[in-house]
Amino acid sequence: MIRSVIFDFDGTLVDFVESDIAVLKYVCGQANPDCAVDEFIDAAIEGIMQFHELVERKEINPLLMHHYRLSRAFVRMEMDWDDCFVDLYKSQLLKKTKAYTGVRQLLRSLPGRAKLGIITNAYNAALQRERIEASGLEQFFQEILIAGEVGIAKPDPEIFLLMSRKLNVFPEECLFIGDSIHYDIKGAHSAGMKTVLYGKSKSVSEVPDYRAEDIRELAGLLENLIVQ
Repeated sequence: MIRSVIFDFDGTLVDFVESDIAVLKYVCGQANPDCAVDEFIDAAIEGIMQFHELVERKEINPLLMHHYRLSRAFVRMEMDWDDCFVDLYKSQLLKKTKAYTGVRQLLRSLPGRAKLGIITNAYNAALQRERIEASGLEQFFQEILIAGEVGIAKPDPEIFLLMSRKLNVFPEECLFIGDSIHYDIKGAHSAGMKTVLYGKSKSVSEVPDYRAEDIRELAGLLENLIVQ
């Protein structure tokens, strides 16, 4: 029996990739209208991947992510760097954080039928809470856990178990929905939760309990799984 539905945030409820690229284009244009935008975006994306590796090795402060990736992209493009571009990026990211089409309609159908939660791995908890609020989705959730706030990150089963305790449900009564095999599916499974791999089909080693390629499939799945 499913009594709680828990969501990943970026890549599941909102499109971080699309909003990130839009903001990077804006920042690049503000810094230098003649900048090769595609090269700048590639440098920023490469920077964020390098940053995650440094965080995993505990070699850098996780809160420096946007400064790290943006400043290095500026250097690579031979543009003058100023810390104000970090604030510009963050302010524009809030404006660009939008829920996927159909997400609000789906969430409106769930209160009263299931307890709702979000687990997100963001380093900067304050910024992530602002983004969740900016998305217009905060109102639907009883609990929101942010890795940078609680000091635990997916796929550690403890963050999933913490959510089940906060929602006052057993892990086996929870359904976790996310787009990452490693962080979402593997992590939720290790905590004893049922899982939904959300997004286009992909070959996986950690098999989810269910799959849903789009919001329509997800809505139909939840209609069948949630206790009435």
